[in-house]
Parts: sequence; structure tokens; C-alpha cells
Amino acid sequence: MASKRATDGIVELLGLDNLSRGVKVYTQDNEVIIDLFIIVEYGISIAAVAKNVIDTVKYNVENLTGTTVKKVNITVEGVRV
Repeated sequence: MASKRATDGIVELLGLDNLSRGVKVYTQDNEVIIDLFIIVEYGISIAAVAKNVIDTVKYNVENLTGTTVKKVNITVEGVRV
């Protein structure tokens, strides 16, 4: 059965034990660099997904923590069919 919310699907896909899997965070000179490793669904624009994820992650991290995000790197690990 499909999840009603996207976040439910993410938790279901990763499992509660693996929520930090696919995320690496580095600090450099009081700035944060974030590496994200994602899997996209077939037929969806990878560029659009990457831009949306970068913008959302950067906005939320900066506003919630008060730190400056220098860079968000996206690596597409695969395509789910």
C-alpha cells in the first residue's frame, strides 16, 4: 500500500534505523557543506529534483540552525523504476 504522505514513504523506505543514511555533513570555516545521496523515480527530471532538494535543504538548515550553508551536493545513486 502506498504511503499517504511523502515523509511516510521516506521513513518506510529507509527504516527508522537508517534515517541518516545518504547524508554527510562537513563544517569548514563556520560554514556547512552537505552531501546528499538520493534515488529518483523514473520519468522525473533529475535536474528539477536536485534543484528543489538543494533549495529546500539550504533554506531549512540555515533558518533552523543559523549556520551558513556553503554548498549542497547531490549525488544520484540510482533510478527507481
